[in-house]
Amino acid sequence: ATSVRNLPELKTAVGRGRAWLYLALMQKKLADYLKVLIDNKHLLSEFYEPEALMMEEEGMVIVGLLVGLNVLDANLCLKGEDLDSQVGVIDFSLYLKDVQDLDGGKDCTVGDLQTKIDGLEKTNSKLQEELSAATDRICSLQEEQQQLREQNELIRERSEKSVEITKQDTKVELETYKQTRQGLDEMYSDVWKQLKEEKKVRLELEKELELQIGMKTEMEIAMKLLEKDTHEKQDTLVALRQQLEEVKAINLQMFHKAQNAESSLQQKNE
Repeated sequence: ATSVRNLPELKTAVGRGRAWLYLALMQKKLADYLKVLIDNKHLLSEFYEPEALMMEEEGMVIVGLLVGLNVLDANLCLKGEDLDSQVGVIDFSLYLKDVQDLDGGKDCTVGDLQTKIDGLEKTNSKLQEELSAATDRICSLQEEQQQLREQNELIRERSEKSVEITKQDTKVELETYKQTRQGLDEMYSDVWKQLKEEKKVRLELEKELELQIGMKTEMEIAMKLLEKDTHEKQDTLVALRQQLEEVKAINLQMFHKAQNAESSLQQKNE
């Protein structure tokens, strides 16, 4: 059978509940069924008190624990079982000891328990002292934490202000740098143009200097040639002057000879 409804031999609600429990264990769905019940607590409020386990948060914990039952394979026989009848009383006399032995054990147990209680009271007192010290320490740490938070907030605000001021200064410096860079670019452009012009002028001056040097060289050569020609002409002039002096001297001699001859001729004619 897969459902309690398929078991018509059950007559009471107790029997059907027991059969449902058997089937849930065999189908490994007991935890799932209880979870569905807990998820619908508004329906359970008709059958359970508000403080009942199924109505509290612990019900979900129990559902989680029941999931572990799925590792067990349950094979329970439903046929031939009288699930509607009350379960018989189990005789536990075989598992119980003699009453006197139990009483003697109880006395020892009471003494041990009293000793344990005294030890636990001392431990509890010590733990309370430690708890008080820990509470004071926690309060001190909380105060210190609050102070650190305030200091951290103050440092953060100062850091944000410092970062903002630094951003503003950096922005101003960047603008100044851009302006300076623009001015330097313009100055560089002007200097570059001036350098090109100076290079051009220098090339022209170098060409003119080369021309002047060439002209100077030619003039020096011409001066040397002229000086040489002048020396040669001076030598020729000196020679011509000497010849002229000689010619003059010869002419004077001839003139004197002619006068002497004319005088002699006149004297002869007289």
